[in-house]
Amino acid sequence: MHGPGTEIVQKLAEALRMPLAYFYAEDDGLAELTILYVSATEEHKRALLDYAKELVL
Repeated sequence: MHGPGTEIVQKLAEALRMPLAYFYAEDDGLAELTILYVSATEEHKRALLDYAKELVL
């Protein structure tokens, strides 16, 4: 099967004001986290990453 090329997906992401990574997320949870991350302030991004590391490690 053929999918849209990266250039088309990039244009779609720009038009929808979504991060490109959203369209390549492997599941809904990762897609949602991607949107939350790019919407967050720099302080909240650091806190989110720190919290995620605590959960995994």
